[in-house]
Amino acid sequence: MNDVHLTEAELLDVAEGVAGEAARAHAAACPQCGAAVADAERGKHVLQSAAPLEAPPRLADAIAGLPQRSGPRRRPLTIAAPAAIAVAGAIAAAVVLTTGGGTPAHRADTGAAPLSAGGASREKAAPAAVRSVAGPATAVAAVLRRAGFTAVAKGPSLVVVHGDAAAVARVLARRPNGSVRVDVRP
Repeated sequence: MNDVHLTEAELLDVAEGVAGEAARAHAAACPQCGAAVADAERGKHVLQSAAPLEAPPRLADAIAGLPQRSGPRRRPLTIAAPAAIAVAGAIAAAVVLTTGGGTPAHRADTGAAPLSAGGASREKAAPAAVRSVAGPATAVAAVLRRAGFTAVAKGPSLVVVHGDAAAVARVLARRPNGSVRVDVRP
């Protein structure tokens, strides 16, 4: 209740009979608020005594033709929680697969370093940079594959998996220097 008159919500509470003692006392003592409560009570009475409205036939038919729910309504949380779990799983899978936690076959295809036996940390073997050669990277990878290496182009660079750096250097010896960096992972 404000200093002068009841708010609209307080007037409706008085009309519904759920207002506190102070609001009821003010409405009884204040002619303006009392008249507003009386108007609200009359409107409530008119609405309660009115006959229900009939829907137009086309609307009633359309509503009747809607499918009925077979079960209870699902709460948004029952949909959102599994969706959040699925998104988190997809992110975790993407991190594992792009950082080398995939299957051995996947690691061979992507050039990612394998995980240690415990799965928690990477093996210490770092890739050895052979050199940078003229590209594009996909063409350099094709040359190395023809020579029997597992080579994967990664943007402007190239990774040779389970290769010998000296052997890769021999295959690329005749290729001119360029911007395609060639790394070898043992």
